[in-house]
Amino acid sequence: MAERIKVEMGLREGLLAIVFAALVLTIIAVAAAGYFSALLAGVLLTFTVVMIFLGDFLAKTGALSPGARPIWYVFTLGLALVLYGLVQRGVVPLAVAAGPAVTLEEAALVSALLYALFITAVVGLAAAAYHWSKRR
Repeated sequence: MAERIKVEMGLREGLLAIVFAALVLTIIAVAAAGYFSALLAGVLLTFTVVMIFLGDFLAKTGALSPGARPIWYVFTLGLALVLYGLVQRGVVPLAVAAGPAVTLEEAALVSALLYALFITAVVGLAAAAYHWSKRR
């Protein structure tokens, strides 16, 4: 017989879930009204979460000191902005195709974030590999 999984949720978690749901519904409503692109908001949010996870991973492995995490976040944001400018100027090619469903600005931002994700992943893996080789 399968065991029952017991999920415990405190007051704090419950309130955070309600606030998160309200925030998501608000963002969807504002995007549906045409004030900003839902695609851009989703891509930016996903990129931010991935960079936070990567920074936490590097700090957990010891490749990045916990005090250097804010510098990592500033580095990734700065890199994304530089790459966005380079894609907009045509120095770096688009990584995704623009078309009727995706504007050129959206394609430029998504391309810049994909490039930044790739570069920061390579930098993070190199830092972790260097840290692990020094530890042995």
